[in-house]
Amino acid sequence: MNIVLWIVQGLLAAMYLMAGLIKTFRTSKAKEQFPWAKNRSDSFVRFVGTSEMLGALGLTLPMLTSILP
Repeated sequence: MNIVLWIVQGLLAAMYLMAGLIKTFRTSKAKEQFPWAKNRSDSFVRFVGTSEMLGALGLTLPMLTSILP
């Protein structure tokens, strides 16, 4: 069960990280790919991307550092 959890968390973190990287560092490409981002400011799209990257860290760090409750 622990291995399945690691695989699911890793895949979910990878998806969050890829989407966050695009939104944070390639805002113009994100505005082309995501319809909701067309009407938003660049700083808001970067904020969402940064939040997604932090979410990816939050999924993996507790198990990597063995700080699970």
